[in-house]
Amino acid sequence: MSNEKMGFAKNIKRKIRKFWEEYEKKIVLGCGMILVAIISFEVGILQGQKWQQDPLIIEKPKLKQVAGVSSKEDNDKSMNAKKNIFKEVKKTNNSTTKKNDCVFMASKKSNKYHKKDCHFAKRIKAENIICFKSEEDARKKGYIPAHCAK
Repeated sequence: MSNEKMGFAKNIKRKIRKFWEEYEKKIVLGCGMILVAIISFEVGILQGQKWQQDPLIIEKPKLKQVAGVSSKEDNDKSMNAKKNIFKEVKKTNNSTTKKNDCVFMASKKSNKYHKKDCHFAKRIKAENIICFKSEEDARKKGYIPAHCAK
């Protein structure tokens, strides 16, 4: 039995040697290509870690609160202030006459005033125009200057 096992082992060694001699170049070339692919992949992973950006962190600004006043009360106060402005605007609108008499103009729907020749002022609809004779007049009514009015 041991002769059979020895003969079987020699036979396998011969087959492996014959296979290796026949396909040696192709086996070495294939192994080389696989090694190059693995090394390239690893280099790509390492380079990717260098180029990876830090995560974007978005922080919401903290609201300032006055002692004893909640944000809901602030909202109510600002709404009341806007209503008062619109009431004054209606009074002002009734007292003013034409668009040509205005030095500064504002819209009922905005809190900014513009110079008469500003391109934003020209886009205000006729029914929404509020006229002011001076910049001081507009500020007293609670309006702030737009970019073209500065």
